[in-house]
Amino acid sequence: MVAAGLRGARAWRRFFANGYCDSISPKKVIKVRIIVSFDTEDFTDPATNDVLLEVCHVLGERGVRACFGLVGEKARFLRDQGREDVVAALAAHEICYHSDNHFLFPDDGHEKRFASRIVEECRWDEAVNWLVSTEVRGLADIESLFGHRPVTHLRTCGDSAAQLLAAFSRLGLKTYAYGLSINERTRHIARYANMLCVSLPLISEELVYAGKGIARFEELAADGAELINLRFHPCRFLCDEWWDGPHNYMEVENPRTRPPFAPTPH
Repeated sequence: MVAAGLRGARAWRRFFANGYCDSISPKKVIKVRIIVSFDTEDFTDPATNDVLLEVCHVLGERGVRACFGLVGEKARFLRDQGREDVVAALAAHEICYHSDNHFLFPDDGHEKRFASRIVEECRWDEAVNWLVSTEVRGLADIESLFGHRPVTHLRTCGDSAAQLLAAFSRLGLKTYAYGLSINERTRHIARYANMLCVSLPLISEELVYAGKGIARFEELAADGAELINLRFHPCRFLCDEWWDGPHNYMEVENPRTRPPFAPTPH
């Protein structure tokens, strides 16, 4: 994985400094629309809240309205840290949903296993009811913080079980962004489990950090892509490691299950 940190932040700023919405070829100028999205999920390190505020400022200076997929635990983290300034800055953008806790279950009321494993062992109704009861808290807390409930879910990792989408549909979510396809080069739109699933050609943050974001954009535009997803994780502008590494139930023998968490090394 490409290291991010300050190098990633500088690369991100350079990318936005370029006229990335026009791809010029000898034959024609291709107008491309870009959906800028941020998986906003680090609820372990207060410093990432400052990064999030700076991201909003950079976007505002450039007149860009982005999608921020908030994890419920991150919303509670902002609330409990008293970061009304960050909440106000985020409110200028589209607030989406990214699960209640990124399926890391940071409390003792949940089994220390990922949701997909639990769902596999349940009957359909049991699984959907369990997911509804788990996820309703995050949506309610985001609604309380921002005054409205998200209507779009940004997929977490590879979570695309039908039970999960059925639960989100029951909770009022309408769109499943990042879609079901792992081939994020072409646009895929499908109706699945009563949700509109959308997957778009992707420019990943790793490519931007490596200085290859513009080349990727031009490649997609040359292929005829008219709508592209530019995706980031704000915490990666600060940390070289993924924020959930020290708390990942799949990799850590005795993960900490209650805040405060140890911040990710910067």
